[in-house]
Amino acid sequence: MQDTSGSGRAPPAVALSGVNLSLGRGAARVHILKDLDLHIARGEAIGLVGPSGSGKSTLLMVMAGLERADTGSVIIAGETLGPLSEDALARFRGRNIGIVFQSFHLIPTMTALENVAVPLELAGVDDARERAGIADEPTGNLDETTGGQIIDLLFAGHARRGTTLVLVTHDPALAARCDRIVRLRSGRIEAVPGRPSVSASP
Repeated sequence: MQDTSGSGRAPPAVALSGVNLSLGRGAARVHILKDLDLHIARGEAIGLVGPSGSGKSTLLMVMAGLERADTGSVIIAGETLGPLSEDALARFRGRNIGIVFQSFHLIPTMTALENVAVPLELAGVDDARERAGIADEPTGNLDETTGGQIIDLLFAGHARRGTTLVLVTHDPALAARCDRIVRLRSGRIEAVPGRPSVSASP
């Protein structure tokens, strides 16, 4: 990704400006995200926190191009998502975004290994099954020790590869491990006392 701003700094990994999103129809329509501005630097780890129903998951879906904003600009890894077709969005996600959902969303007739191999096979990777070599039995609920180990691996991978990490959590201790905390309430970003502010500039 090239810096075209002339500032010498790389553009942010995530740049949301004036984002609004409503879901539902008619009287049941609910305004979820409200005039939201958020920039996340490349390689930054963000802890996204807030009460249930505050818009955290919806914001994550907008960043991944799984939900389209009604208004505003969504730029991820230098690509403006708004004009992209569904096929182009799917290709973009395949190249740039990894998502770990709270629910597994696995293909039920396949093993965990086969599920991991599917996107690699669709991308034309020859050794998809070898590259997908992970734990072969999915677990429903992780105990505290195993959960901690998984989080350690997530942060270690983030540090080693320099990826941008957006972590949605209700756990304050986990959010505190991130570079910055972004708190949502009723679809808007709140300032977090004592933490770096969420500014509209990278």
